[in-house]
Amino acid sequence: MAIWIPVIVAVITGPLMWALVRLDRRNTAQHETAMHVHQANQTLLTALRDDVGDVKADVRDVKADVRELRGRVTELEYEV
Repeated sequence: MAIWIPVIVAVITGPLMWALVRLDRRNTAQHETAMHVHQANQTLLTALRDDVGDVKADVRDVKADVRELRGRVTELEYEV
């Protein structure tokens, strides 16, 4: 009876391993696709982060200009 145990284990685990290998291959393809999407998203996010940084710098410049103009207006009001 002990001689049949390896045969039974092989019969049970053989198809199971085959199924797991098939699932692993499919998962690898899905993972590769997901990684490409992730890299594309990272590129877009980096570009967006740079654009937001540029906008922040522009806003700072505009605020500085507004402060300067307010100062000039205040000086003109005192002159009049």
